Amino acid sequence: MKNILTIITIDNMLRFIPIITGIFLLISIIIAYKAIRLQKELKQIDVLLYFQNRFNLLVYGDHTNIKTKEDVKLYWEKFWLLQKDQYRLWKKGFIDDIDFERWLTTKKRCFINGCNNYENFPDEITIPFKEGWKSSKDAMSDNTFVEFIESISFHDTKKCMKALKSIFYKRKINNLYKTASKNH
Repeated sequence: MKNILTIITIDNMLRFIPIITGIFLLISIIIAYKAIRLQKELKQIDVLLYFQNRFNLLVYGDHTNIKTKEDVKLYWEKFWLLQKDQYRLWKKGFIDDIDFERWLTTKKRCFINGCNNYENFPDEITIPFKEGWKSSKDAMSDNTFVEFIESISFHDTKKCMKALKSIFYKRKINNLYKTASKNH
């Protein structure tokens, strides 16, 4: 009788092994998901700090070497390349919408009212914000960035961001569909 109870107990235990394995698998998936989300949040913080540092060095840094209009044009090219880098990383999800919209709102105000904090050069070589954009946009290789910046100067920043994300995701889905179609 004792052997039968031992067999029944072992048999019952064997039935629970798949359930226990499933529970541990589910727990490990949840932990992995949280670790990935935390890693992304930490990367977003790194990206924000990196861009804030670049921005501060560019805008508030030492401008003693800027002596000609060509130097100011180069300044504006660096400024807009920084904005383009921010735009690219926003599209990839490394900059959240709230921070990016805040940056865009500042740029929109500058298009409308000008921005003295970016134009702190002697009057004879100063290039205003709008002219800095006009002279820099031709050097941009990303037409979607140029169109996006042009659109925020006339439209609501949230709507522009939403429209671009919609277009971006549709393209991504279309590319996935094309890839899947080729493979089948």
